[in-house]
Amino acid sequence: MTSSSPGLPTQTASARARCAKCGQAAGADRRFCGGCGARLWEPCLACQTHNSVAEKYCAECGVELAPAVEAAVADLDKILQAASLLEGEGKLLEAIEQLSTVPASDHGRLLDRIREARRLREELTARRQQIVSNLFERVAEAQQLADRRHYAAALACLEQIPASLRSQQARSLLADVQTHVVEIAELRSAVSQALKQGGGDQLLKQVERLRELEPHADDVDQLWRKLSARQQQLNSTLARTLLKQARDAIVVNDYRAAEAYLGRIPGTSPESNDELRDAIEERVWLVRQITSAPYADRTLLAIANRLVKLQPKDETAKLWLAKIQERLARVKSVAGEPLAPWVKPTEPSRFGVPVTAVDTLANVNWDAAAIADAGGHCALRRQLTAIGLALVGIDKAKLDLDLRPKHTSWRQRLAEVRNLGRQTAAWGIDLGASGLKFVRVAVDKAGDVRVDRAGVIPYDIESRLNTSTDVPLGVEAVLHEFIQRQQPASEPVVLGLPGTHTLGRCFQLPRVTPARRFAKLLEYEVRTQIPLPLDEVEYGAHVWEGDEADEGAVANVRVTAAAAKKSHVELRLGLLANLELRHVSLQSECVALINALYQGHADEIAELPLDQSIALIEVGDTATNLAVASRRGSCFRAVHQGTRSLNKPLARARSLTIAQADACRHQWQTAETMYRLDADLAPALNELTRAVRHALDTSTNMLGTRLAHVYVAGGGCYQFGLLRQWALPENHGSMQASPS
Repeated sequence: MTSSSPGLPTQTASARARCAKCGQAAGADRRFCGGCGARLWEPCLACQTHNSVAEKYCAECGVELAPAVEAAVADLDKILQAASLLEGEGKLLEAIEQLSTVPASDHGRLLDRIREARRLREELTARRQQIVSNLFERVAEAQQLADRRHYAAALACLEQIPASLRSQQARSLLADVQTHVVEIAELRSAVSQALKQGGGDQLLKQVERLRELEPHADDVDQLWRKLSARQQQLNSTLARTLLKQARDAIVVNDYRAAEAYLGRIPGTSPESNDELRDAIEERVWLVRQITSAPYADRTLLAIANRLVKLQPKDETAKLWLAKIQERLARVKSVAGEPLAPWVKPTEPSRFGVPVTAVDTLANVNWDAAAIADAGGHCALRRQLTAIGLALVGIDKAKLDLDLRPKHTSWRQRLAEVRNLGRQTAAWGIDLGASGLKFVRVAVDKAGDVRVDRAGVIPYDIESRLNTSTDVPLGVEAVLHEFIQRQQPASEPVVLGLPGTHTLGRCFQLPRVTPARRFAKLLEYEVRTQIPLPLDEVEYGAHVWEGDEADEGAVANVRVTAAAAKKSHVELRLGLLANLELRHVSLQSECVALINALYQGHADEIAELPLDQSIALIEVGDTATNLAVASRRGSCFRAVHQGTRSLNKPLARARSLTIAQADACRHQWQTAETMYRLDADLAPALNELTRAVRHALDTSTNMLGTRLAHVYVAGGGCYQFGLLRQWALPENHGSMQASPS
């Protein structure tokens, strides 16, 4: 075989070349027959050598030419057929990729199929580009249709997008639309079947759901109107019957039966706001409070009085009223307004542990007689913060985190040193949102702590409700009144900084020596923990010694830190700048609660397991302060909500001004229907409860402990509904057994 360059006819092949159609001989330089125009040469599919069309084998590689061509034709037909099938399924990208596998060739018997594959690929590519450009418009159109509840049209729009081109948004929308279309079909079938059988209990609900899915369907809307009118008649008849039965039960003082009847009244019946129903609901609610309230207080006394007035023939109600009066008379008013145990909860409280109001401080002698002789006001629950502040002044505080600017003058430091350990009495001043609360704490030679003066000087009503400034408008007046009446003279005064203006942190540090190295480590950690530059804040830190039984305390120490912005510190200290008080210290109100907790519950804390802690919550007017104490250390938090936070929700619910809502909240017993007032206050109380629970969880997590007991103090103890909600389970609502 004569060698030649690839792609050109060999000399041997050209010598034998003859037209297979007409038999005329053709030279090597001619590709087509001069007589009939037929192709004379075709390339070998194996080596691309040109051979005469009459040849059976390739002159170069010896491949049998005809079977190779037939196989190539079959492969091209398969590719074209597969691409057509993929196109029909909407898989344009796969079809284009399939057509891209067609090899380039100028073989006469393959040329038509290769051209068809190229044409189809170009067509599909153009179509895919057009679809991609319209994809976002189609998805947006389908979304608009779905938003208007035209699910069938949205489905048709989405199905026009090939599956391979659907984005995640399109696939998600398609699945959602398909679900609704199927649900509509199933509901229509169920409704049709129910109508054939004369209706059913679920027919109205099914039609309501169908109307929700197809708001534009007139047939569904007409059917719903007919069914609603019929159901309303049935509800009205049932409501009148149940209301009459509830009234009959109230007549014989059967409150449980009345509650059951009221619970069965359909909520959509016209009688749902009937005056008779209000009267029955009020009586049932009153009994529910008496049979479940954890404390007997002025709130429960007013509730019992109202029940007796509404049900004068109920001897049990009269007995409850007598028992409440008797228990309140026996309770000493040392802690303030009396709170007597009433019904012991049988289930865990909202916080999962016992919740009780503060009655006394074990290691603090609250001298009620001396306080009364001085014309003061005995309200231990309202003055715990002031006690904790005053303990700092007599060096009896667990934590002394003074937030005043640090002294740099040697004379100032010397004056501080001279005062240490020499004070036997000190004053604590709590400037709250409603007034000034003060106590005088003294320590005798035996080291016992005694409170001999205490009182509250309220602001005027206009100043109390004004929240536009950080400091209430009536502060200067009550401070001057305090000095004139109490004359603290040269005894030290400790002032409180609101917990909402204080940042608290609790963290662990490794035990390192020497002390100078630990001080640098502490400063670095404080700088990390406080989200403000240190030159803008004042801070104090307390390092806990650690418990002997705590294995972790061997290598690490726990630190409690308090910090405040210098602007807040200066504002608070500025109130006393011109009052010539002798020794003034500034402490966080939350830290003051920690001191009161460790002083008054020292024995209880000492007996706690290492992994348990107790909490003290002081609910004020505009904020709620929390202190958590354990053998490991302590942590504190402040919640920017208090009892005054209930005013706005109450004002919205009853269309009142803030002043009117505040008066209504304080004089709740004058409400025409107390159960409705309770319902109006419930959402705001729930929000406050959630915030307090979150703060407690955060504090205990920092300490690595779990709560064992929660004590409640502050004016919030007497807030209508708060103690009941905190001391009872979350879903409490039914009547319990009668109180013992």
